[in-house]
Amino acid sequence: MIGSRVSGVWVVSAAVALVLAATLPTGDRAAAQEAPADVLAAFLDALNAGDIDGVMELVGPGIRNTSFGCDFVFGRDCAGADEYRMLTQTAVDLNFREEVLELSVQGAIVTGYMETTSDLVAQAPGIDRLRQTNVFQIEQGLIVREWVEPDLDDAQTAAFMEFLAMPAPAPAAAGDAGLKASDGASVLWAWLATGSVLAGAAVLRLLRRGSRRRGWRR
Repeated sequence: MIGSRVSGVWVVSAAVALVLAATLPTGDRAAAQEAPADVLAAFLDALNAGDIDGVMELVGPGIRNTSFGCDFVFGRDCAGADEYRMLTQTAVDLNFREEVLELSVQGAIVTGYMETTSDLVAQAPGIDRLRQTNVFQIEQGLIVREWVEPDLDDAQTAAFMEFLAMPAPAPAAAGDAGLKASDGASVLWAWLATGSVLAGAAVLRLLRRGSRRRGWRR
């Protein structure tokens, strides 16, 4: 009698689990089973491959991002999937590539010390990469919060932030295009003419705003 009850409970439990699994989209089922570090690895693989849809499958609908990237694209934190997609599109347009140099995991929080290269970074004289700390909050297989803090103790990163803070070149004179070899920021303005509309707008906003170096909220 007891054995049949146990067997019956097991059958019911298994049936409920199968029903729940069947109601979840395939991507959600897979994501829910992944460890936070694996989610981040898949996220970076998609970003480095320029796979915007792949990136978006790994972020929550209410994703919030605090970074200088959002600061120059929106003038504030990114909020929600639509804005995060725009940020990701900008990163892809600028050929951003990110590599994890150090990684630590504490529950749902994954912290990576990262190295970044991009077409934008390459425009700064003598600078070929940035380094920053990225902190991700990952819940149920999805990134729901991200903070990015540039490492201003790194010489190249600090120099790049200073480079972005340089004033824009003067308006173009006849036959001059307004570019001067001594004006580092003018290199970005020259590049701006060939960049995508969204990427160009992002760079333009950043040059106008400069590097605010605000306190990073966590």
